[in-house]
Amino acid sequence: MADVAESIGRSATVHINDGSASAYVIVDNLVDFDPPDPVLGTVESKRLTLPSNVLVEVPTIFKAGQAKLKWQFGQANWTRMDGLRTNMTKKNFKFTVNDDTSTTVVICAGYVTSNKRMKVEADKIQEVESTITLTGPTSAS
Repeated sequence: MADVAESIGRSATVHINDGSASAYVIVDNLVDFDPPDPVLGTVESKRLTLPSNVLVEVPTIFKAGQAKLKWQFGQANWTRMDGLRTNMTKKNFKFTVNDDTSTTVVICAGYVTSNKRMKVEADKIQEVESTITLTGPTSAS
C-alpha cells in the first residue's frame, strides 16, 4: 500500500487586500480558520399530490455564507480588523490551504462583521474570533 501524505493546517494563511500598494497582507498570529463555504438554499415543497407522502426540499440559490478566523490578540491586528468592521469596508480575502498534492486558494469578497474577544484567562493567550460575511461567489484554484 502506498504512503499517503496527510494534510495538516500548518502553513495555511489568510490574506486581506487592504487596497494598499502591497495588495494582499497576511492576517498576523492566525490560530485557525473556517474557510468560506457557500450554502445551497432549499425550500420545502408541499404539493398535495406528492407521490410518496413525504415533503421534499427543492434547491434554490446559493447563499454566500461566512468564514471565521481565530487569531491571537495583538493591538496592531486588532486595530486593523476592527477598523474593517467599524468602517464597514468590503475587502477581498484570500484563504490558502496546503493539501496533500497542491495548494488550494479561495478568494472572496466580504465584510468583517464581528470581532469577538474570547474568554480572558490568567494563563492563556488572548484570542479573537473574527467573522467575515461574504458578499458574493468564491473563486477557487
